[in-house]
Amino acid sequence: AVHVSGTIEQSLQMVLAGCVNACLRNPVSGWFAFVGSFVLLGWVCSSWALLFCVVVPAKNLVLVTALFHAMNGLILGGGLAPYTFLKIYESSFFNFVSGFFAPARYFMESLLVSDFKCLPDQTGFTQTQEATDFPREYQSFLVRGPGTLDKNIGAQTCRGWFWAWPTMFAVGLTIRLYAHVFLHLVERSKKNKPPLSTQCTSSFSLNWRIVFLLVLLVVMQVTSILLIVLKR
Repeated sequence: AVHVSGTIEQSLQMVLAGCVNACLRNPVSGWFAFVGSFVLLGWVCSSWALLFCVVVPAKNLVLVTALFHAMNGLILGGGLAPYTFLKIYESSFFNFVSGFFAPARYFMESLLVSDFKCLPDQTGFTQTQEATDFPREYQSFLVRGPGTLDKNIGAQTCRGWFWAWPTMFAVGLTIRLYAHVFLHLVERSKKNKPPLSTQCTSSFSLNWRIVFLLVLLVVMQVTSILLIVLKR
């Protein structure tokens, strides 16, 4: 219940932050895509905070979470060498590490691609249906790197770029499942709980809940990996 109310609260905060930012920035693409990227950024970042709170003292949680996102976003966000978007998309491993551990990467990429997809076709970022013979290797998105795994990256639209949204949601849900698992495994004695092995042997229903949770965690982890590294 606390997690649900906290998620709703931070989502409303991110909606407010996104609307204020949209008023100041006046994005070329639609406001829905712009504000939605803020909401999903908050979803993934708060998921890491839930995971860190298992092992990090409450007084240091905000600082640790902020430093984690700031450093990973700076190093693995795709905007700075050596891990530019081109470098990230060349390697499935780097792509996974960046997509899973640097939530700011998809946030920045979504805002960037959303605006560029609204540009006219003479810029090279978008192609109309008449440009059937335009060489794919000369498309500006593929030259620069953002959105490389999107099969329709060259399609012109001002509604926004939603390709990364399922990935951000799946990554956030996966991290929350890890947090839920570790919450029941770490320091059980301090929570006045018996050892997990003892509790499992005395409760058949608990065993099924554990199995279901672990299967769900594996499914979500595999889903996150596939969404990050596969072209779609």
